Amino acid sequence: MKGLSLIVVCLLVLAVVALFSMSTGRYPVSFADLLTWITTGQCSDENLPIILVNIRLPRLVGAIAAGGALAMSGSKKIGIPLFMVDMDMGKYEQCSPRRNRYP
Repeated sequence: MKGLSLIVVCLLVLAVVALFSMSTGRYPVSFADLLTWITTGQCSDENLPIILVNIRLPRLVGAIAAGGALAMSGSKKIGIPLFMVDMDMGKYEQCSPRRNRYP
């Protein structure tokens, strides 16, 4: 239960940061206009969907994907298992090609 609440909190923080990222930039977009466009699909400015869909949304998706890939590779590098696999290490060591290389 503790791990699930941590995941929910992290996803909420990601959503807030994503909304902030979508609203900041050279062309200012208010949170009210952004939330109206997300919920209803309508907006007062005709340039808003073009800016959000063609510029800011691909940049946001790419940043989330790159951050996830870096997190997964970093956890693999320091030895945190991403998936728990029940593996018999004795059989693995017997089949290892380096077993007889260094006596």
